[in-house]
Parts: sequence; C-alpha cells; structure tokens
Amino acid sequence: MLMQVYDLAISRREAILKEIGGPSSVMEKARGLWTDYTPRKKEKLAVAGVDSSWNLVPYLGYYVYAVDAVCQTQEGRDAVPPRFDVGAGVLSVVEGRELTTDPRMVLESEGMDLEYKMAKEGSQGSDFVLVDGSLLARFYDRRRRHAIAFYEHARDLMKERNVIFVSKRSESNKLFGAPVGDIHYFNVATSCAGYSSPYLDKGGVTVFYVRLSDRSPCLRVEAPGEVDGRGQRELMDALGSYSVDG
Repeated sequence: MLMQVYDLAISRREAILKEIGGPSSVMEKARGLWTDYTPRKKEKLAVAGVDSSWNLVPYLGYYVYAVDAVCQTQEGRDAVPPRFDVGAGVLSVVEGRELTTDPRMVLESEGMDLEYKMAKEGSQGSDFVLVDGSLLARFYDRRRRHAIAFYEHARDLMKERNVIFVSKRSESNKLFGAPVGDIHYFNVATSCAGYSSPYLDKGGVTVFYVRLSDRSPCLRVEAPGEVDGRGQRELMDALGSYSVDG
C-alpha cells in the first residue's frame, strides 16, 4: 500500500508542482509587481516590538486565565511597562441572540486590545513600533467586536504612522484573486530581497510585501496612511536593521 502511494505521488509530481507554483499569469504578475532592494543598515533607530500571549486552565466549569502584552526595544528593554490580566470566567461572546463559549477568541481579542494600548503608548518614544499580525484582518473580523472593545483601539491606531503591522503568514488574496494568499506567489515567483507595489486599503492602510534578504520568506507589511516607494524602502531599512536571518 505504501509503495503504491509513493508511485502515485511520483506519477503526479508535475501536476502537484504546477498546482503549488500557481498559474503562470499570476506568477508573471507577481514578478512584475516586485522591485529588488537590499535594506541598508540604519544606526540609532529606536525600534520597538509588541506582542501578547495568553493561557487558560478549565476549572469547575470556568476558565482561569492569564493574558499579557509587552513592548520591548531592540536591546530587550521594556519600552513601556508590561500589561497583564488574570481572572476567571466562562469566556463567552454574544452573537446575534446566542451566547457562545469561545475562550480562544475572547483571550486573543483581549491580548490584541492590550497590544493596541502598548503600541499606542510605545509609539510616542519610538521611530517605529512593530506589531505581530495583521491590523486589517482584525479590523474586518466582525465576530471579534462582540468579544472586547478592541475595535475602537484598532481604528485609533490607524492614525499612528509609525506603528507597523508585520505578518509572516497571510491568507489575503486581494492582489491576485488566486486560490491561496498573495504572499505565496511572491515567495515562489521572486527570490531577491525587495518589495511589492503597494496598494491602499479602503480602511486607509497601505499593504505591501517585502523580503529582507535573498531567498528568505516574504513578509506582509501594513502601514497606516499612504506609503510610496521611498517610504517602503525606509521601512525595509528599519526592519532589515533589526531582524534575524531576514
């Protein structure tokens, strides 16, 4: 049986590779949107990173949980004091007329809420504040609006031009309308350090993709306001100066 599976996989090799690679028209478009650029190391930039985490333990029908968020400089110092919360509850959200228990979404949303507060405060003393994840994905996720009041924080954070959201993975296919996320096609169609042509989302956020070093995975970058090629290169310089292995 196992050998038959191997034989079938080998016989379908070209079809599988073609499917993973994507349509040639999409690959050509991805290459056309890409500009090669090697980041220049910048000294004396104040760059901070924001991230959150959470954990929970079921106990007697409730959840005992902890959520925290940090904003640290490139030297590992706290740019602002950490924020955290500990408590117990059923961790439910109201959807329409129903009450749904969804501890993961509630705690993720509370972590995001803390991230926004940290980013807002950290932006006052930093050249750039980097937040892990997608602002737009959170902003357009209507379910999360029932979980916690982070939606207004997201709207407010769109005004901070030095707060940048960076994602290692993305399912957005707005550019190519292809079966998988746009980031996949940039990863496959290009190999040099550089950036894609930006587009401005209707929410007022500029979206583009970058690769900080040759043959490293691409990143999705979201920056509030309108960002042109010069702004993209400045962001790449900041990211490239303090990233590890691209």
